[in-house]
Amino acid sequence: MSQSLAFNSVNLNWHPPAEGSFKVNCDASKMGNEDLIGFGCVIRDFNGNWQHGCAGIIHHHSVLQ
Repeated sequence: MSQSLAFNSVNLNWHPPAEGSFKVNCDASKMGNEDLIGFGCVIRDFNGNWQHGCAGIIHHHSVLQ
């Protein structure tokens, strides 16, 4: 038996923070019954320049953690 997955797409615009500030954007996702959660974060300055980022996988937790 095959399982059908539906994906939604949303277009968003990034808005810079105030001058001299940084903005942190993070997201996480969980797919199906797997005990894996993927996450990623990026930090950008007020000009939109990338400063730092991270990505990873968390095992055996909920998205809320």
